[in-house]
Amino acid sequence: MSLNDKLVEEAAGILRRKGVRDTRDIPGAVDLLAGYESFEAMENDELEAYARAALGKVGAAPGVGTGAGARPGSRPAAGAKGGARPFDIARGGTPRELAPYTSPFVFVTLPDQVVPADQVRLDIPRADGYCATIRYTLEAETPLLVGAEASRSGPDEGIVVPMTMGGTDAYVIPGATLRGLVRAAVEIVAHGRLGSANLHHRFGIRDFEHPYYELVAKVDRVEAGWLTGSTDPDGKVTMEIVPCDWAHVLIDDMAAAPEFAGRVSRREDWIVKSLTDKYQALGLAPGGGKPILYDFHETFGYGPPFDDKGRTVRKPMKGGTPGVPVMSGKLPGRGGKKKYEYAFFDRRGARPVPIDDAIVEDFVRMNSKPSKNRPVPDGSWKELKPTFDADRRIPVFYVGDLEAQGRDFFFGLTRMMKLPHRRSVGDVLAVSHARHQPAYGQQNDLAYHADFVEGLFGYVVEPKDIGADQSASSAPPSIARKGRIAFSFATPMPGFGRARLSDPVVVIQSAPRASFAPFYLQPARPGANDGEADYSAEQPPRLAGRKRYRPRDGAADALGRLAKIKTMGERQIEAASDRSTGRSVSEEVKSRLRFLLPRDAGKPLVFEGEIRLHNVTAAEIGAVLFALTHGGDPAKPYRHMIGRARPFGAGQMRLRTLDLAAEANDGRTIPPPAGEELASPDTRTGFCTDKGTASLKPFLVAFAAHMRAQPGLDKFPGVPAVLEFLGASEPAVDVSDAQLDYMGLKAFNELRGTVKPLKAPRGQTPKPPARATADDGRLLPAPKQPRKPPVFWT
Repeated sequence: MSLNDKLVEEAAGILRRKGVRDTRDIPGAVDLLAGYESFEAMENDELEAYARAALGKVGAAPGVGTGAGARPGSRPAAGAKGGARPFDIARGGTPRELAPYTSPFVFVTLPDQVVPADQVRLDIPRADGYCATIRYTLEAETPLLVGAEASRSGPDEGIVVPMTMGGTDAYVIPGATLRGLVRAAVEIVAHGRLGSANLHHRFGIRDFEHPYYELVAKVDRVEAGWLTGSTDPDGKVTMEIVPCDWAHVLIDDMAAAPEFAGRVSRREDWIVKSLTDKYQALGLAPGGGKPILYDFHETFGYGPPFDDKGRTVRKPMKGGTPGVPVMSGKLPGRGGKKKYEYAFFDRRGARPVPIDDAIVEDFVRMNSKPSKNRPVPDGSWKELKPTFDADRRIPVFYVGDLEAQGRDFFFGLTRMMKLPHRRSVGDVLAVSHARHQPAYGQQNDLAYHADFVEGLFGYVVEPKDIGADQSASSAPPSIARKGRIAFSFATPMPGFGRARLSDPVVVIQSAPRASFAPFYLQPARPGANDGEADYSAEQPPRLAGRKRYRPRDGAADALGRLAKIKTMGERQIEAASDRSTGRSVSEEVKSRLRFLLPRDAGKPLVFEGEIRLHNVTAAEIGAVLFALTHGGDPAKPYRHMIGRARPFGAGQMRLRTLDLAAEANDGRTIPPPAGEELASPDTRTGFCTDKGTASLKPFLVAFAAHMRAQPGLDKFPGVPAVLEFLGASEPAVDVSDAQLDYMGLKAFNELRGTVKPLKAPRGQTPKPPARATADDGRLLPAPKQPRKPPVFWT
């Protein structure tokens, strides 16, 4: 039998990654390779031949020799490509080697403590309360872009431009943006709940090496059905599935069968056809209009089913059982080994089963492009959704119990479908940081127990936000409370630089991908075989923390940073072009941005704004001051990040001044600012100007005292979350832009391969994941702040 050298190399690479050493274990190698697309459709004897050849090459460096010439029993060379090294399977072996990685963001520890709110009536002045106004000025040290959607008309059509109010040059920073900046910082320093997370999201997985994916990879576990449903004007999708029978059909049999009358070409040509071309050839896409609507009632005859290595297979046959051909999409390249398509057979008496809303939402999200608004269908869903919307049925595969629809149930448009991970973000949070879950009272007490931050900023909590079953009689109601803090727009400060717009800068942006577990999770047991940072790991992982983009410029240099942003964008587009075989990058993935820059050299852009607090405690005022001033350090080494393109270094803001005016409800006198609180003439140190009437220190002290009174926080502010917050806010002047860049797809995949769970060869132990450099297992720990915590005000 003649073997394809490239497939032998691929098989050997799989066995190396799985840590296979025993060259005598032919059945184990066959079982392992059968789960991979290149080998899944092979006959037993052919697959066994590739397994034998690959096992003979396991000890050779990739690319050396052929299956017949390799020495049986040879061992991987140390340092071989892919990090393959000998290891002792019985003992679990040495960990995989950690692939290099870069990132523009870090994570700040998510502590287990959540500081509760001191609930008060909004309309009754509390005896120890205050009303206060904070006036601040922020200097943009790098290009700034706070904008909404791209302009829809005019010279800037398709370009994201800064927000204006009242005129073309009246650039502003909206209050909502500033509120988000301050609240995110207060949540960290005041140990609030993890508020800005999509707790119900279950990310998708389609990974043949992952043990959890065996739910789909094993063909005998897959069922089939017809999907129908509708989409209402608000975008809500409802679905139901009618179960049916299904079978594999050899493409070669279809091409040779009179039943198909020459509609199917030879396999080598058929597998590179698009989904539309296949269905049009079979007559299931009549009319050829736009959009294309498929007719999944057109049937062909098939012979009786028979078993072939666990697969149910049928051959086309005139006058046989009527079945609907179901095709898979285009296979890239011409060297693929795909042998089968499918046929669906209606099941007498089958009834439609409604699909749970949460499962529908997962399906739509995993088959759509990332979007902040309504999901945009992608891939096969994009192709088939017009048919679905036309109230026609489309074919789907599913796993799990269709009636019960438990956590193991899901469906997809291909046999090797994308499967939701075992856990959602909320599941991880509930196990590892239970106190961060929105907390309601027990039994008949449905009062919401707000935390310190929610008590100040207000909250709206709906059942869907916490993954609650809204149909259950015990579901908590939607609950809301008004905040006691308000933010004005920040406007250009008179006497400073005027703003101008940059030329459009082209970059590639996307929604945050918390699905990339190596960054967003930390393992439950770092370095253990079952302790991977993975949403489907055997041991529940922990969240890595709160995400923070790092400032990177030690001094104001808007033009220099703009040039670097352009370079980073060009590098992104070049990399994306390489991945698409040199073709131009789709315009859909490009973002065109125009930044605010100072018009005059030496005259920075400075914005001024105001924050008002009503009927608040001294500790609540102190929390806001702590967040804005990064703990009240008069040396002011820290920066805030705001707006678009933060991953590229845009939006770096320096707090120039901060003045506090406060009035105590009981008439107590508040001392004025003095000493280190006062701003220097160049505003490089200190905060308060002659406009400030109240010292910051009493409120910072009150906040520290409040935090130290909480269990486990007696050393505040010298606690991990605060120290990492400070470290993540200090410009990373000793780190190159290359180290703060996003990784390319290839680098992401290499890193994922070194830390993800792996299926073990039969009767063996998989190679442990690579160990992170941080003791807690996080790949992206926030830098520890070397200086002592701020103590001058205590």
